Amino acid sequence: MTQFATAESEYNKDKKIRKEDVEALEEWAKKQPHLPKISEVKLIQFLQSNYYRLEATKTCIDKYYTIKAQCPDIFANRTVDSVKDIMSIVTATLLPKKSKNGYTVLFCKLMDKNSDNFSNLEVIKYFDMVLSVLLAQLGTCEGHVLVIDMEGLSLSHIAKVNINVTRKYMYFLQEALPIRTKEIHIVNVSALAQKLLNLVKSFINKDILDALHLHTSVDGLFEFIPKDALPSEYSGQNESLVAMQKEVNKSLVDNQQFLREDEKEIADETKRVGGKAKYLDEEPEMAGSFKKLDVF
Repeated sequence: MTQFATAESEYNKDKKIRKEDVEALEEWAKKQPHLPKISEVKLIQFLQSNYYRLEATKTCIDKYYTIKAQCPDIFANRTVDSVKDIMSIVTATLLPKKSKNGYTVLFCKLMDKNSDNFSNLEVIKYFDMVLSVLLAQLGTCEGHVLVIDMEGLSLSHIAKVNINVTRKYMYFLQEALPIRTKEIHIVNVSALAQKLLNLVKSFINKDILDALHLHTSVDGLFEFIPKDALPSEYSGQNESLVAMQKEVNKSLVDNQQFLREDEKEIADETKRVGGKAKYLDEEPEMAGSFKKLDVF
C-alpha cells in the first residue's frame, strides 16, 4: 500500500513550516468559494515550495486549481487507461539517490524511438500523473532536479508536438506546481534537440532558464548527480531504467483511486468572487504544432 506524506511528518521534517501560517491559509481558502477543499498536507506543500511566503502561496494555490480546471485535456480523465499507450513509450522515474546538492531527482527518457507511437499530449498527461503521485508520497523536498535524456528525439517527434498544450503545461509547471525547481538537465542534446529547446524557451521564465543545463553526453551530468545514483544503463549502480519504469507504472495502477480523487480537485469559476481568472488568457494562444515551424 502506498504511503503518503502526512501533515505531522511534514511539520517534523521542516521546522520552518509554522502551523499558524498553515492555519491562516486554511482560513483564507475557506473564503474562496471557487476553490475545492484543500488538505492540510497539501497546504504545507504549497507553503514550503513558495519559501514560506503567504501571499505568494495564495497566488500559487489559486493558479494550481484554476489551471487544472482550464485544461481538461491535460488534467481530466486521469486514468491508467487514458495513458496506457504511452506507458511503455516514455518513463519518468524517481532516482533512489539525491543530487550532489541534496535535491530529489526525476529522470525522464523516451524509451521507444518510433515516432508513430508518440503523443505529446499523452506524454504530458502521463508525466503529470506520475508527478502527482510522487509529490503525494514524498511531501516537501528541499529542491527538485529534472533530468531529460533527449536521445532518440527525431524531427518526426518534434512535428507531433502541440505548441499550445506544451505552452499551457510549461506555465503550470513554472507558476502553479508546488515544487522547488533547482536544476533542469537536458542530456544528449543534438543540434535538432537544441533547435527544439530554442523554440520552447519562449515559454520559459528567467528562473527556469537560469536552472537549465545542457549536456551533449551523460558525462556532463556527473558534476551534479553522483554517477552511482543513475540507472545501470548509464553505468550507475541502480536498477535498469526499464525496471524502474515498471515500478512507476505499477504505482500508477496502484494509485488509481488517488488520481481519480485528485482529478476532482479543481476550481469552479461559477463560484469565483471578483471575476474570471485570466492566468492562461494572459499568455498568447499558439495553435498548431511545431511541424509548421522552421526548426532548421
